[in-house]
Amino acid sequence: MTDKPTKDVLLAQLADAYQRRRLLDPAPGRTFNRAARDEAFNAELAIVAALRELDVTWQEVGDVIGRKKSNVVVTYARKLETSRTVRVRPNPKEKP
Repeated sequence: MTDKPTKDVLLAQLADAYQRRRLLDPAPGRTFNRAARDEAFNAELAIVAALRELDVTWQEVGDVIGRKKSNVVVTYARKLETSRTVRVRPNPKEKP
């Protein structure tokens, strides 16, 4: 048995992490703490990275947090892109 969290557990964690980060957003009458908000976003990003490793789609991530797929891609994909390996399609014109 593995110790890795399942897709359902990670989706639930993402929903909680997203709500916690939203509570840290600037609002009238509330003190803004950028460090705490950045820390919450980084935790959220780690959960999204784990979900993507489990082949969870951007649409599924968006459904959990109540955002559109396009918004989720803009928010998370660019941050995760730097850590992902880019697959290169072989050139059919080159001979081995």
